[in-house]
Amino acid sequence: MTQKPKKVVLFDVKSKQERLLSLGIAKYSQSVADHRWIFYTRNAAYFSSPDDKKALEQVLNWNVDSIFAIDSHINNNVLATGIPIIAIGIEECCPQVSNIMRDDQKIGQLGAEHLLDRGFTNLAYSGLDDMPWSGRREESFKETVRKAGFQTYTYQYPAVMIRQSWDQERPIMIEWLQSLPKPVGIMACNDQRGQYILDACMFLEIDVPNEVAVIGVDDDELCELTNPPLSSIAVDDITAGFEAAEVLDRMMETGRQEDKKIISRTNGVIARRSTDVLAVNDPVVTNAMKFIRSNPKRLIQVSEVLQEVCCSRTTLDEKFTSLFGRTVYKEIKRVRVTEIINMLINTNLSMSQIAYKMGFADAYHLSRYVKKVLGMSPRDYCKMHKRR
Repeated sequence: MTQKPKKVVLFDVKSKQERLLSLGIAKYSQSVADHRWIFYTRNAAYFSSPDDKKALEQVLNWNVDSIFAIDSHINNNVLATGIPIIAIGIEECCPQVSNIMRDDQKIGQLGAEHLLDRGFTNLAYSGLDDMPWSGRREESFKETVRKAGFQTYTYQYPAVMIRQSWDQERPIMIEWLQSLPKPVGIMACNDQRGQYILDACMFLEIDVPNEVAVIGVDDDELCELTNPPLSSIAVDDITAGFEAAEVLDRMMETGRQEDKKIISRTNGVIARRSTDVLAVNDPVVTNAMKFIRSNPKRLIQVSEVLQEVCCSRTTLDEKFTSLFGRTVYKEIKRVRVTEIINMLINTNLSMSQIAYKMGFADAYHLSRYVKKVLGMSPRDYCKMHKRR
């Protein structure tokens, strides 16, 4: 007799988050030679109903031993089975179930910092009022902006638009964009909202990024297809999927449900042309920033920047501190460390290779440099953020 499926993953191929989580599960399965994972796509032909909740209940009738429910429709009927369950981002309604949660506070903070680093003093957030994760990102975004001394303009997602088409919502988004002071930096709660904002900007013939800069979340492949390409905050869902599979195995071994929170951490900002701008009216600062950002791998000195813009150090430091909250020297270090971290997370280069490319004598000196800025070693940073 054919063995029945033991571990079922119910996912949606349209969601990048769910695809990456599933890849993480698959990596875990391969690492322990466990072939009991069965992946099903929601709304596929083998389900009798396209309704997510009914699809999940149908899975329960297959006598499975556990479910990786990448789904927001877990109800009491599902919980009553007592089988181990991992859910995605629904802590608000099922706190007794282990959940995979995004680091929404960090996501909101990164979005705000990215726009503030580009000199924006007008900042806005476009989210989904009925989604708790969007609210958490919004609050973190607003708090970061507030600490910088500015206020946030918020797009009120109309309740009547829920499950309606973008064509119906576009006029409302257009009216909001027209009301914003320019230039403005906008964080969208995810890449889809970011794409909608870019579409509305194109309709209005707004110059992106010079009048409106936009950053999303998820780093979806479609970010490269928007006009212009959309900057986005990347999230390490693969590692979260791997860790969640470990938790599910443990629950199966012990027979006890856990309420563990598995966090999908951020992998930083993937900057593209939608935020490739410096919203500063001071040409001296603009030229200085362009010089610094175009030389991240060189150990440039403050004197080189001063020579490039023909300005005294005192004057330039005052301008930088006023606009960005840091001196020219600290900005040079920040840009260099950002480049180092990007190479650590997104390449397979060794520390020694990165040190060579960045102009350091060796990995030890690079590590000291990074630790002074981040407060932790590159190795510790990698443990927190690097993909498996």
